[in-house]
Amino acid sequence: MNAEKEYFISRERYNQLVGRSRIIKHAGEFDDTMMIDLSVGSIIYNLWNNSFVIVKNKIPYTNNSIYGFPKGGPNKSETHIRSVMEREVYEETGLKLDDNIRYNILDIVQTIYKAKRTVGDEEIFVNRVVMFYIIIVNMEMELRAIDSDEIEECVWATVFKVFRMVRNYHVKLFFLSVIHKYFSKYFSPITQSNIEKLIVSMNKNNLESIYK
Repeated sequence: MNAEKEYFISRERYNQLVGRSRIIKHAGEFDDTMMIDLSVGSIIYNLWNNSFVIVKNKIPYTNNSIYGFPKGGPNKSETHIRSVMEREVYEETGLKLDDNIRYNILDIVQTIYKAKRTVGDEEIFVNRVVMFYIIIVNMEMELRAIDSDEIEECVWATVFKVFRMVRNYHVKLFFLSVIHKYFSKYFSPITQSNIEKLIVSMNKNNLESIYK
């Protein structure tokens, strides 16, 4: 499902996609001398089963896979980041965020960092921009990956199961910071305390909280 993908975009195209959306900066700044590699996704929490959507992405040209959250780049025909998010969620989980699924968008959180990409025989640096819609739902929903070429599986997972499944340090810390800010009130005091302890423990490593 990559025929119309835009892999690198200009700042002008980025501004068109964002429009008037309220973006919460998590980390990083733009370098206007570099193109943008944009991914838009979502962290979806379901009150019905006290779980989050997590997907297992196949790593191209390998037999490996890695757990993360639904996300991907824009298509050339798309004019807003919300359309990108809704399409990626549908392709990777089967959830169609329309009038049949009542959901609330709490925020859009963005992280920017410098990344190296290969274009032909050349390596270039780009602004790697990752946006996540923070979403809450409250209904029974079945997950089924539509894009089976890229997604090995998609499941509902509790907060600590997500923490165990995700291997990347930065993804773990970003996830915990989102949980702490947006969803703590839905958890028991014991769970809240354990999340805070995990955040403190991970921050002791003196690594930046950047989603990669």
